Amino acid sequence: MATNLALDDELIEEVRRLSGERTKKAAVTAALEEYVEKRKRQAITELFGTIDIDRDYDYKAQRKKRWTSSSPPRCGRLRSGVRKARFRSRNSFTSRSCEV
Repeated sequence: MATNLALDDELIEEVRRLSGERTKKAAVTAALEEYVEKRKRQAITELFGTIDIDRDYDYKAQRKKRWTSSSPPRCGRLRSGVRKARFRSRNSFTSRSCEV
């Protein structure tokens, strides 16, 4: 999107020097991106102290509830105690079952 702006030449040159950008367009883009990121960080820091934290919350207990016997197996293990392992052959990967 083409936009015409009247910008301070000295300020643009300082931004170019500080940012290491070669063109005015790149310098302005970098400065705008940095400005947006700074404002986003400020918005996040304003949330500190406004969110209630449950100090008694036990995330490990919640994980145990989530992983029941009917859940999918973890760590690549199959229900029968056999794990699929990948072995690299010369030209491609092959899968092979191996006892755990």
